[in-house]
Amino acid sequence: MNTFKNQETAPRILLTSAITLASLWLAGCASTGYNRGDAAALSLQDTAADVQAESRAIDMTVSALDDLTKSPTGDLKLQFRSFSRSLDQLIAAAKRADATAARMELKHTLYFATWDKELPTITYEAIRNRSGARRDEVGQRFEAVDKGYHDAQTAVQPLIDYFGDIRRALSADLTMGGLASVKEIVGNADQNTGKVQVALGKVTNDLAASCSEMSSYATQNPGPRSAPAPASTKPQARDGS
Repeated sequence: MNTFKNQETAPRILLTSAITLASLWLAGCASTGYNRGDAAALSLQDTAADVQAESRAIDMTVSALDDLTKSPTGDLKLQFRSFSRSLDQLIAAAKRADATAARMELKHTLYFATWDKELPTITYEAIRNRSGARRDEVGQRFEAVDKGYHDAQTAVQPLIDYFGDIRRALSADLTMGGLASVKEIVGNADQNTGKVQVALGKVTNDLAASCSEMSSYATQNPGPRSAPAPASTKPQARDGS
């Protein structure tokens, strides 16, 4: 009787063990360096996309504000609402960018931690040194990109606050006289916007460039196309020749 029970239980134990081993294997694969690198690369791409969206939201806000203050027509409330909606979208875009950047930094922390864990396990010193130097290079590039992002965002928030103050002033005094009173302030905002947009453009490019540094997907530029073969100048043979 006991023998029968043992024979019945053994396959279940083996099946459970196999499932456990498979789960551990899959978990190990999920935390391999190249998977961490792909996750870090994707986070760079996501942050670049959100920075671009933030830049477009700034353009929309400036355009709506310029339309209100420089070309006021009819019911000023309609133009003011357009400006206010654009500013709300800009505020939301900036928050999304910050949240995505925070995830980016977490993904990179995990990626570099995995790399640091692998380094001591490399037996040959020459290979270990090369990998360590490469890790430092990639790490320094990310730190530079991350710093560039935060520097740009530091300039975005005062711009948002500036637009917010203009909205409050016009909300209290939405008249032709009120528009005239903020026209010079709007001009200053336009100048500051240009500087911020340059910074955001650079950050977007740097994020996109750094993405390929950590991705396991190879991107290659297509080689030059070969010129088409020249048409043959040899005369065609005539029938019977």
